[in-house]
Amino acid sequence: MLTPVFWCVLLLAAFRTIAQPMTLRLRLDQGEEETFLQEIGDFNLRPFAFQDGEMEFRVAGRQGVDSLCRDLLLYFRERSFLAASVDSLEIDTSERVATAAFYVGPALHWVSLRTGTMNKNGWMERAGFREKHFAGKPLRHDALLAMQTRLLEYAENHGYPFAQVWLDSIRIGEGGGAEAVLQVDRKRLVTYKRLKINGDVRLPPAFLPNYLGLKPGSPYSRAQVLQLRDQLRSLLFVEQTGNPTVTFSENEATINLYLKKKRASRFDFIIGLLPQPDAEDGKLLLTGTLSAAFQNALSLGERFAAEFERLRPETQKLDVQAGVPYLLGTPFGLDGRLNIFRRDSTWVDAQGDIGVQYFFPGGDYLKFLWENKRSSLQKVDTLAVLQTRRLPANLDLRQNGFGLEAALNRLDYRFNPRKGWSLLLKVVAGFNTVQRNSLIENLRDPAEPGFRFASLYDSIAGREARFRLESRAQVFIPLFQRSTVLLGLRGSGIFSGKPVFNNEQYRLGGNKLLRGFDEESLFATRYVVATAEWRLLLGLNSYLAAFADYGYLENVTNRTEIYQHPFGFGAGLNFETQAGIFGISLAVGSRDKGQAVDFRALKFHLGYVSLF
Repeated sequence: MLTPVFWCVLLLAAFRTIAQPMTLRLRLDQGEEETFLQEIGDFNLRPFAFQDGEMEFRVAGRQGVDSLCRDLLLYFRERSFLAASVDSLEIDTSERVATAAFYVGPALHWVSLRTGTMNKNGWMERAGFREKHFAGKPLRHDALLAMQTRLLEYAENHGYPFAQVWLDSIRIGEGGGAEAVLQVDRKRLVTYKRLKINGDVRLPPAFLPNYLGLKPGSPYSRAQVLQLRDQLRSLLFVEQTGNPTVTFSENEATINLYLKKKRASRFDFIIGLLPQPDAEDGKLLLTGTLSAAFQNALSLGERFAAEFERLRPETQKLDVQAGVPYLLGTPFGLDGRLNIFRRDSTWVDAQGDIGVQYFFPGGDYLKFLWENKRSSLQKVDTLAVLQTRRLPANLDLRQNGFGLEAALNRLDYRFNPRKGWSLLLKVVAGFNTVQRNSLIENLRDPAEPGFRFASLYDSIAGREARFRLESRAQVFIPLFQRSTVLLGLRGSGIFSGKPVFNNEQYRLGGNKLLRGFDEESLFATRYVVATAEWRLLLGLNSYLAAFADYGYLENVTNRTEIYQHPFGFGAGLNFETQAGIFGISLAVGSRDKGQAVDFRALKFHLGYVSLF
């Protein structure tokens, strides 16, 4: 029986044999020693001896010999010594010595690299090839390979998936000058024939070709095909059952999609009970949010959403959105929105807009819109007007304007991205008109019966130009394998030669913007909010987050001039359910710099996340 001691001795002996060093002697041709020593400076292993045209290296066994020879060849060929070679390798195992002849050869350089006769209409120049980028430059294999790859990719993405690229008429002079002809055979032009949908998804025939940018008759693009899976993931009403495939038939390509219908409509509500502030009998106030969303319910690719919100006494908000893309098979669509806001029995805002969208492949769009807003006072403090002879801070208003909205999206997945960026920009120009209120105009002051309260409107009568700019930018930076960092910037502003009234302000705070504050508890005429957020991605539509929001707010109206720097931070969780994506967040905030954060005023936000 072999003892454990025997096995240990055997393993140690084997390890010693493997680990024993060897000497590799490389013989150089006469005149190449100086070139070898000049070029070897950046190599990871230096020779420990040089004598009579031989370089000696210390390596670890036979494998070290092979590895060093391979690395030296790669090292010199990357430096334009493409003729470098190792010959006549001999190994003396008893002396632990290996000898070989190393040929460096001349450093090659381009005299000229020309395009061939197949370069029709400057096609290779459009793909990025320039003769001047090679003439007189070192002949580097990696640079040549990169250019060949670039030409092939350009061909594959412009209708020539079977193109070939090669070097022809190669000549190398005695001094290492190289001449060659770069040839391209594009083969046949391939165009899209159709999109073939395998599954039970019902959509207008032009919807997917427009959305994916794969219109029949357009040139085939391999890059487009590789993007299909990510593009389809952003459509909430379809689910992919397999990877897209391509079928080539002569000069046409058929794209095969494997899709099934996915339930994308939802209805949800959140209900809360709060004590009424002025109730002596302990009555409770019912608050909450009721929302519904429908996508592709009519098999038109349309979307519809409605939300009713009552989170504070006597304050309600109704928001309705609808849109239909790719009307009559064109890239154009219609989009509309209605928003009604009632504030504490003081005023009611009714704002609507309708727009025509032009869609680019992937969902990017440019929208031309018309916007109308009416703000009506429900209650006027006539006593304050009588005493001060000043109009109230809130006035009856009417606004009309036209605008442009553009959206760009380069996220890897729109609803829970890991990398990429997105940008939204909206510009509206219009007119603001103050409407006269009969309750104010009909006031009479017994102490001065001759004073006309209607004259208070004289200084603000007529139309006043109003400009509004709104923007939102996001960048997602991947971090490790399952996390990302979001850097966001969002800003809006009202620009006018006349003061802005209270019921024109932006309402900020809450789960959508500036977390850590009550819903719509901050007011501004101009604002910028920066966001930094770390996300741990738990699933396709789920993540855990830690965030911080910092803002700069200007609230300059006909009565106030306030500047604030609110700050909020917290953590949140989004997780996917059968009904949709549910979000929970906890946050605290400070209204201005210098004010301490009140950790007792923790804000708890929850609700479904809109995917529109």
